[in-house]
Amino acid sequence: MKKIIIIGAVFLVAVLSVVAFFVIDSKPDKLTEKEKEKALTKILGRKANTEGEKTGNVSYSGKYASFVYPAKAKVYKYVDPDSKKNKSIVERLSFDIEDPRLILIYTVEQNPNPVGTIEDYPAVKLREDKSSGYVRSGFTVDSERGITFSKSGSGEARAEKTSFFLRGNLIYTISITGTNIIDITDLFKLITGSFTFNT
Repeated sequence: MKKIIIIGAVFLVAVLSVVAFFVIDSKPDKLTEKEKEKALTKILGRKANTEGEKTGNVSYSGKYASFVYPAKAKVYKYVDPDSKKNKSIVERLSFDIEDPRLILIYTVEQNPNPVGTIEDYPAVKLREDKSSGYVRSGFTVDSERGITFSKSGSGEARAEKTSFFLRGNLIYTISITGTNIIDITDLFKLITGSFTFNT
């Protein structure tokens, strides 16, 4: 009888070992995208960024103007509390691009002290100062003449391309900064080439 119990126990251990091997060795089914995202969120302790780099362009359509910009741009939702107090700014868009590193600031400002020409605008006068390193040129967007200032940077110095347009009682500013004037110019051409006034 002892022999039968020992043989039965060995047989039971062998069967359980085979079953355990198949359970442990079996590969799990592939996770769905939702399950992957849930697992990554649990591991990271925050929502996982599972999107790849966006390609192509997207459209901005504001109350005062429309244009396209790269889809990979990260649009800023945060608005500086001090600039919120400035009631003369009626439209704004800010974004940055990581590679190449570029920052765009677009604003439409109601002219608080009506100026006769865009040359009378303080930001233009500031850039007119020859010691500032800006180069001035005329520029036309959507049949509207404006002024563009360019400044090359090197090393830590920022390069910049900024255009100003006076249309009615509104001052439009398109400003792009970065470290490489060629990358800035490429983005500038994309935006200004598609720019249309909505008013």
